[in-house]
Formats: sequence, C-alpha cells, structure tokens
Amino acid sequence: MHGYVPMQPYHRGKFDDGGANLFVFHLPSNIDDAGLYKLFQPFGLIESVKVITDKQTGESKGYGFVKYYNLSDAVQAITAMNGYQVGKKHLKVSFKTPSVKKKDSNQRTSGVQTKSSSENVEQSKQQEKTEQEKLEKQF
Repeated sequence: MHGYVPMQPYHRGKFDDGGANLFVFHLPSNIDDAGLYKLFQPFGLIESVKVITDKQTGESKGYGFVKYYNLSDAVQAITAMNGYQVGKKHLKVSFKTPSVKKKDSNQRTSGVQTKSSSENVEQSKQQEKTEQEKLEKQF
C-alpha cells in the first residue's frame, strides 16, 4: 500500500479531541495510513488519518484514527465499518473519546483517586466472577 496518493486532501498528524474523529481498532498489521484512508474514504471527505505504530519497530499497533470534516460522514462510516471484516479481523469503529493525560498512577481528579488500568482490569474480573457465581447458584 506504500505510495498510495488519495484523490481527496488528507494529512498525517496530530488529532484533537473534537469533531468527527473516529477510533479504529483491530486493524490488520498490513494496513498503513494510506490503506486506512482507502477503507474509510467512501463515506466522506477525510481531514486526516493515522495508524499508530511502535516507535522502535515501526510496526502497526493495530489501531488508528480517521477524522472526517462532517459528523454525518463519521456516523455513516461507523454504521458501515463497525464489525467490517478486513483479512481475518473485524474492525471496531467508534467515536474517539477525549484522552486524559495522567501525571502519575495516583492522580486525583475532583478529590477522587483514580484507579490504574490494572486495578480496573482486576475489578472487572472480580465483577465477572461474582456474576458467574450468581448464575451458577440459580441452576
């Protein structure tokens, strides 16, 4: 896919947290910026695309972003592309949520201590185990 030049204007670069910015997960490793653009171009005018890569190896991390100029185009893309199969993978497409940059894992927000991602995973596992036990007791 190298050397692909889109017919509509687009650029690689940083993204802000507003507008019609989509998060695309489960990208096959062979999809680069141009390939991502090609997948999402049919739904409207794209402002920018970016496949996130490992800084050391240059390999895709399996996710990226597509930003449309128009919200309605982004909605159409989500509707059509969420679950769409590319290779052996099914894409997960949603609106990008604003990222919160942490200074440390014990950062406080509005007086409430935030949890680290490992704590959130552990809590989710515990909730799942509790729900499983409740179901087993019913049968």
